[in-house]
Amino acid sequence: MAAVDLQAPIRNESELAARVTAACDAFAARMTACSIADAKASLTDKEYRELDVEQLAPQHSEQAKDACVRQDLAPRQVRVYEGCLGRVDACADLLDCLDQAKPTP
Repeated sequence: MAAVDLQAPIRNESELAARVTAACDAFAARMTACSIADAKASLTDKEYRELDVEQLAPQHSEQAKDACVRQDLAPRQVRVYEGCLGRVDACADLLDCLDQAKPTP
């Protein structure tokens, strides 16, 4: 994902839509990578081979992206996603960081 000024306001709906798409693409790729790493760590070699990760990974990514986009993210939430995805490496830490994107009352 390209560097984004996280403090810059999102100026219009088309910019918001583009940034949501980019953030959700990055989110989906990271969640898929995390899921694969988790599967490798927790399954036997035989169970992992039976998953057929090469076929499953694109489906997982698409589902994660669709779920992300359907959230109807507000500009603040998009900036949280961009920030977390840009600076947090560990999967567990990423999920903790993304908790900041929960809707505010």
